[in-house]
Amino acid sequence: MRNYDRRILAGMVTLLLAACSTESDVSEKSSGKLHACEIVAGSEVSRIAGAEVVASNVDVEYSAGKEAFSQCTHTLEGPRPRVTVQLRTFESSKTMSRQVDADKERTSDDGSGYGIKFAEAIEAGIDIGGVGDTAYIFEMFGTQYLVAYKNARAEVRVWTPIGKDGKERAVEIGKAVATEALRQL
Repeated sequence: MRNYDRRILAGMVTLLLAACSTESDVSEKSSGKLHACEIVAGSEVSRIAGAEVVASNVDVEYSAGKEAFSQCTHTLEGPRPRVTVQLRTFESSKTMSRQVDADKERTSDDGSGYGIKFAEAIEAGIDIGGVGDTAYIFEMFGTQYLVAYKNARAEVRVWTPIGKDGKERAVEIGKAVATEALRQL
């Protein structure tokens, strides 16, 4: 097998293992790294959402020095199919606001219009209190998004489809999950 083929195979195996990992397979927290499935465990999401978590999957994780990123999707039984938690830390302070995020989405649009739609949804959102230093919510494609920041160096994003129990319940779940994540960052 050529080296090129081995690298492709190794990359595919790594992606497959990450996609198939569950809460119980996630390694212990280590300094400088984020593990969203540990910081907001399936048991905590289950308690908050009032539904059993049937799987917790690490979607992606990376770290470089003091900057790190981790995303975990908790799959639930009941009216809400999932809750996704995305965590990010920054080495230096960032200017964080709803408008900064909207502008970033708009300028990153790849021509598909998705970035523009995302920016418009963020701009139509509302700022909320009680979660981190700065937080806002917005809705897009039937999903409620909550974005919160702490100390200009940590970001939490929680999104959950709006279930049969309504948008207000999705916001409650997002606030509780984000508060738990920020408490540990």
